[in-house]
Amino acid sequence: MLEKYLLAQQALELALERGGDQAVVKNSEHTWFYGGRTEVVGKRSKVRVRVTAAELVRLINLAKNVIIMGHTQMDFDCLGAALGCAEIVQHYGKKAQIIIDHPGGAVEKLAALISEHQPELLCEQDDVKATVSSQTLLLLVDVHRPQMVVCPSLLSRAGYIGVVDHHRRGEEFLERCNLSFIIPGVSSTSELVEEIARYLPEGGHFSPLAATALLAGLVVDTKRFTFSTSARTFQVAARLREAGADPLVIRDLFTDSLEGMLYRAHILRNIEIAAGRFALAGHDEPCEEAHLAASRAADIMLEINGVAASFAFYPLDGGVGISARSAGSVNVHRIMEKIGGGGHFSVAAAQLKGVTQQEARSRLLEILTVEQEED
Repeated sequence: MLEKYLLAQQALELALERGGDQAVVKNSEHTWFYGGRTEVVGKRSKVRVRVTAAELVRLINLAKNVIIMGHTQMDFDCLGAALGCAEIVQHYGKKAQIIIDHPGGAVEKLAALISEHQPELLCEQDDVKATVSSQTLLLLVDVHRPQMVVCPSLLSRAGYIGVVDHHRRGEEFLERCNLSFIIPGVSSTSELVEEIARYLPEGGHFSPLAATALLAGLVVDTKRFTFSTSARTFQVAARLREAGADPLVIRDLFTDSLEGMLYRAHILRNIEIAAGRFALAGHDEPCEEAHLAASRAADIMLEINGVAASFAFYPLDGGVGISARSAGSVNVHRIMEKIGGGGHFSVAAAQLKGVTQQEARSRLLEILTVEQEED
């Protein structure tokens, strides 16, 4: 009975951290999800943010050093949130390092700006492995799944682990976690980090560069304030602007190279409409900016009349990546979760290893067929 009680408690926590609009059935071997078809409404109390901020400060003070890590193929939200967390750590006099995986594209421009101002802040995973010990705090930003972090081996070596994320919680989660701040109804992890800083016991202030990076992450994840945007999102944006966020720098960060723009055009040339409301497109030639081009292609396909969700395919090392977007009536998180990925209601993604783009497309079409029948 005790084991069943613990499983039921885990299922309840999992349902709440996925948005609360579903039922979760769990046994020792498998987890089943029912529901989850509605957009998550942002529900977070100031009390929880304040408690989270206090607990984060406690862990920072306990740790000898802090390593900040995001997901592979870092985006603006991931890197911006990481920089914000780094400045919170530095505020308390502790050394912080951000593990970067060099995703290419426009994110590299932001990484170059950070390196210019703080040369020792960004580092490769091999450079920090020797510094991770039982006295290290490992902060995960914009990710909570062990298999999606840049360096999974660090999870077993760090003494303390904290998570700040805005994606719906998946079945896979960390075996141990000292701090979990996962709010799926929020626009971005950057928004969460800004609110945590606001409620620090001693107060927190971001540098203009960190404010710019956080605002860039917020702008990207909300698709310029059109998705998952609440009144608090605009309040956060206003505070970041007051802190010195530079819109001109953000505009320059978002510019495309000619190669990226042409790659996006190649993807859009291969659009296929499935079941009358799903747009699929892809291009299998490798490109340094393939990930960014695919995400922007998925955004553009939503502008097609009658399209409820879009999926753009691009090549990865040894596999295929998928960027998924929803116009508001389809939960692409559910769809990407079934194929091995995740995200949130209107913006999600997946990375499939050991498959071709045609195999990934066929697998997705099977899932979309079932989704259509259930609707």
